[in-house]
Amino acid sequence: MKKFIVCLMAGVLCGLGVSAQSTLGGLYQVVTSTTDFATGDTIILVSYDAEKKVYAMGTYDSKEGNAFHAVNIGTTTADCLPPTITLDAANTAGEVYEYKVIVHKTKGGALDYVNLQDKDGKYVQADGTSLKLSNTASSTLEKWVPYLLDNDNFPYEAVCLKYYMEGMKFISYTPPYGFKNYSGASVGGAYYMRAYCYKKIATNETLRIGDTGYATMYYGSNDVELPDGTTAYTINVTKEGDKYKLNRSSIGTTVPHGTAVVVKGEPNTDYHPTIYSAAATEAKGLASVEGNMLYGTDTEAMQSNGDGYYFKLTNHATKGVGFYWGENDGAAFTNKAHKAYLFLPAEMAPASISDIPFSSMEEDGVTLVEEVRSPETQDMTKSVYDLKGCRADAKGKGLRILNGKKLIMK
Repeated sequence: MKKFIVCLMAGVLCGLGVSAQSTLGGLYQVVTSTTDFATGDTIILVSYDAEKKVYAMGTYDSKEGNAFHAVNIGTTTADCLPPTITLDAANTAGEVYEYKVIVHKTKGGALDYVNLQDKDGKYVQADGTSLKLSNTASSTLEKWVPYLLDNDNFPYEAVCLKYYMEGMKFISYTPPYGFKNYSGASVGGAYYMRAYCYKKIATNETLRIGDTGYATMYYGSNDVELPDGTTAYTINVTKEGDKYKLNRSSIGTTVPHGTAVVVKGEPNTDYHPTIYSAAATEAKGLASVEGNMLYGTDTEAMQSNGDGYYFKLTNHATKGVGFYWGENDGAAFTNKAHKAYLFLPAEMAPASISDIPFSSMEEDGVTLVEEVRSPETQDMTKSVYDLKGCRADAKGKGLRILNGKKLIMK
């Protein structure tokens, strides 16, 4: 099982200075085995020159001698390419090309060659020293063999692609012309630097934190790395007599797959968490957090946890942010894709518990909420206060403080 090396620093990604354009879109890791391809994988082709400038294979332009443009994505501080890089969304004008891999195997199951398809379904084709795009894969010209790099300068193995019919011709970066097909393919001179395969292991999605400073998130098959400035929390509710404890536990910024969370961040801010692929998630081997009473769905779907009560994160007009019934009587409701909800089983929660605000919660702290079916069950000779410390109507509804306890007045 491979270990994924991810070095995230301010402005630097594993020795690669990330340019202004390379902030969103995806995380790519260098391919370290000739067999580490599967049909449907997304790869980019990356090279560098003697000045340690790093280039990715960009859009195709037949006017430039059947060359693909080279997109400068930064510099490397070492005599090798970094193990991981990040890029903006590819396949836009002047941007890096992402290619879908199609794997061809022998009858015995061994890897034979691969095809590379661009966003329009065209194949990368070798023709002499040039590269171009072909509409079909009927020719041997579209066949590429993954080739393991033999270079002592690299601290890890790396894979490039050689032309199927002419084994020593590689996809190479050739300044100032871009990416072509040459046989020299060695770093140190002015030309013929091989292009190495980087496999996409994560994408960047948008997570909107609204005016409450909170949002929910869930990915069933994908580990998630949240950006700086955010914190993920799991929720656990326990009952002791008529009292309910709402516990919020911080798990930091790494959220294992299958773990539904509440995310805290700056209000009214778009964040871009890194969503790892299912294969990368499996390789990392993180376990979901136990004891969490938040659940989620990967698609927009009706919940199906069974007999109980379903709550969604809402900003109540008077009670503040918290978990409130999503439907009347706490019935199941349609949950949005990659969002979380709170579920309490019927044996734990009476029907009168319809809201659990947590505006006063502290990190890894507890908010005590006591159910009150009727004001007459309390000693109303004592003063009742609201959350601001002001006297309140003893028979009013909502969250009140009596004898130092928080009460939900029904």
